[in-house]
Amino acid sequence: MKVEILHFSAQGIHVQITSLVHQYSFTATFIYGFNTITARRALWEDLRKWGTESPWLLLGDFNYILSQDDKHNGEPVSNYEISDFRECCSDLGIADLNSMGCHFTWTNGTVWTKIDRVIVNTHWSTLQQIDHVHFGTLGAFLDHSPTTIQLGF
Repeated sequence: MKVEILHFSAQGIHVQITSLVHQYSFTATFIYGFNTITARRALWEDLRKWGTESPWLLLGDFNYILSQDDKHNGEPVSNYEISDFRECCSDLGIADLNSMGCHFTWTNGTVWTKIDRVIVNTHWSTLQQIDHVHFGTLGAFLDHSPTTIQLGF
């Protein structure tokens, strides 16, 4: 595998991944979103700048939910809380990759949310490969769900 850094910011690393054996290539962005709505806005702008017309995999801790279904317990989710991320996903044509395992990927012991995601763009399907995403069970010493991605080229 060849990994080339294309861009980076405080909230993401954007790379090109190429298999030297199987001759496929895709872009991947590894994300750790800041903890506040206003601080995360720079991430959404970065993603819009980094958007690509090639297969794109985005993964990590977005620290953001997309809908009320992504939260259990706590205060109800407001449109203000979810609109920035939803607009970014719509603008870029990105959506969650099908996954198995736990839906909620983070907890503080009382509130459960899906803030860790594996997202792809519409060009991902051109790779014509089988992929599996699994979000594992939160453990006694983990507040995030361990995630595995298996790409079957």
